[in-house]
Amino acid sequence: MARKRQARKPASTPINPMSAVPRFRPKNQEQAVAKRLCDTETITVLSGPAGTAKTYCAIASAVDAMIAGRVKSILLTRPAIEACGERMGYLPGAADEKLGVYISPLTDAIGKYCRGTPWESQVMQMTTIVPRAYMRGRTLDNTVCIMDEAQNATAEQIKMFLTRIGEGSSMILAGDTEQSDISATPLKDIARKISQVDGVEWLDFSEAAIVRHPIISEVLKWL
Repeated sequence: MARKRQARKPASTPINPMSAVPRFRPKNQEQAVAKRLCDTETITVLSGPAGTAKTYCAIASAVDAMIAGRVKSILLTRPAIEACGERMGYLPGAADEKLGVYISPLTDAIGKYCRGTPWESQVMQMTTIVPRAYMRGRTLDNTVCIMDEAQNATAEQIKMFLTRIGEGSSMILAGDTEQSDISATPLKDIARKISQVDGVEWLDFSEAAIVRHPIISEVLKWL
């Protein structure tokens, strides 16, 4: 009796470089500078108030690098800390599924940046969500690594993240030090120190760069 052949799993569709690609269109000069730094520097720190598109600039740079073939993957991580002291309790699923709740702003940004192009699903297939607790001992080659909400990371956690960098990789940290959910955020102090190293740049967005809604900058003056 002939053996039944197992059906092969369909291979992921390879990225076609001729397909329509996303285009980064900065809304102000600070966004243009942020994107350029993320594209060219080995380590970039983006800090500043909410609504300045720090995360979007980081994601746009990572997606562009992947489409251009400069990297093979994107890694996303974020401190698993609920905002403003709120506690969600136990979350079901594997580690990456638990972190997915916190990472959704980054995956949303991928969808927004790739909208109208055939790239979103292919980029997501090459994107990994990794809890910081599982990063120790790893070397990340040919990867754009993004830590969002970096203001909620301790100095030790930021150090551990930065020292994972391998050949052909770059790292982007994005955070708003005015919205920290830990007692004291070291993000700006670390950015100030490491920006003296060649290949490391720090951009601190101004309130004038807020693009989410013009009322945010006015609200922030009173809070």
